[in-house]
Amino acid sequence: MFDLLILAAAKSELHAKQIVEYHDTMTLNPLGALVMCLSCIWLLCSKRHAAIYAMLAIMCLVPEAQRILVLGGDFRFLRILAICGAIRVVLRGEFRSIQWNRVDLAFACWAVLGGGLYIAQQGSSESVIYILGGLIDSLGGYFFFRAAMKEESDFRVFIRAGAILAAVIAAVFLVEASTRYNLFSYFGGVPAITLEREGRLRCQGAFSHPIIAGVFWAGMLPLFVGLLSFASERLFAIVGIFASLIIIATTASSTPLLGVVACLLMLTLWSVRGVVRWGWVALPFLLTALHFVMEAPVWHLVSRVTAVGGSTGMHRFILIDCAIKRFPEWWLVGSTSTGHWHQFYQTWDITNQYILEGVKGGVMRLILFVWLIYSAAESIATGLRKSQDRQSQWLLWCLGTSLFVHGVCFIGVAYFGQITFLWTLTLAVAASVSSDGFSGDSNEYYLIDDPQFGPSEVTCLSMSVPGESDPN
Repeated sequence: MFDLLILAAAKSELHAKQIVEYHDTMTLNPLGALVMCLSCIWLLCSKRHAAIYAMLAIMCLVPEAQRILVLGGDFRFLRILAICGAIRVVLRGEFRSIQWNRVDLAFACWAVLGGGLYIAQQGSSESVIYILGGLIDSLGGYFFFRAAMKEESDFRVFIRAGAILAAVIAAVFLVEASTRYNLFSYFGGVPAITLEREGRLRCQGAFSHPIIAGVFWAGMLPLFVGLLSFASERLFAIVGIFASLIIIATTASSTPLLGVVACLLMLTLWSVRGVVRWGWVALPFLLTALHFVMEAPVWHLVSRVTAVGGSTGMHRFILIDCAIKRFPEWWLVGSTSTGHWHQFYQTWDITNQYILEGVKGGVMRLILFVWLIYSAAESIATGLRKSQDRQSQWLLWCLGTSLFVHGVCFIGVAYFGQITFLWTLTLAVAASVSSDGFSGDSNEYYLIDDPQFGPSEVTCLSMSVPGESDPN
């Protein structure tokens, strides 16, 4: 048993070294630099709905290793784009159209106050620099997305672009799965030879880790499903769905598959969406009841989530268990170290976003993070109530599903790299939904069954989704 633990630890440590080896190291590939320059120009000069293309391309096509070091500052490509996005919003006056709401407040509090708690914990100048960089990423990216995603049409443009990009990346992942060579290794920062676990290749493309790659596209999957309600965009939806599933399968990771299950669960609840709120109210009572009838703690269920051979569900259970037992160590402002939490499992590797929030800033930062998620969910619910267009309602439900997928995947992975910008974008769109409102095109076909508006029913994924009938 201990031999297996040692072997798993060695493999995990090797992969961790491959991930972090580019930090604080200037890596600038000529092709990457060209793509970066073109992306900055495009972001600054293009129309509002098209500006998002630059950010999406860098997120998916350029490894996180590409970065420039200036006076001790670590400027990765996405950080540079976040700066350009903030400059664009200010110079063009796009910030004036942003109607401040509670999602914006929750995000700002989480970013600023959470960063302050981390600085208080570390008490070093390095932590100040680290948090300043994080604030550029989070606030710069968030308010750029907030200004760029003001209307439903902007959001649909983003999803369509994501579907096209997903098809390209799926093809590259299939090449990687068949040759065991990562084409994106040309840029540096990702291994040239694809990692293997339990006889399965774990493709990652330009992403920082196979799990991050899989969860990224698991988060995009429900957005592609949302396009099914628009007759003119169904091809993009189908391409995006199949491409996402291919990418997720080739990562050979359990957490993205858990995200797919979460996606299917929420989509099937569309027809009973009126009672979903009561389900959330009942969930804590259900978990409490399970905790008392189970022999192991209720969070031991996490250890049983092993969809792929070699998955580390037990590690995730141990991490949660240790965090609960060692609550007095981190509740105030977090903890500077977690490696001592368990003798055999690598508790220094925090593969849980909720625990990471607590470790970086104590209970207060964790509460701010949960408040942020809750505010985003409430904003989407408000948008659903306001919308009178069935297509828009379905798209908003799929946006809420994407938020739910991220929330579930947080149990199995702590976000870093490119996916943090997708998470930020999801929150920004959620904020725009209630503040600015999404309105559909009345000339489009109504493709969602809703008894309030009349019949239009086709069965797909066990839901009442896309069929084509004119409501008039």
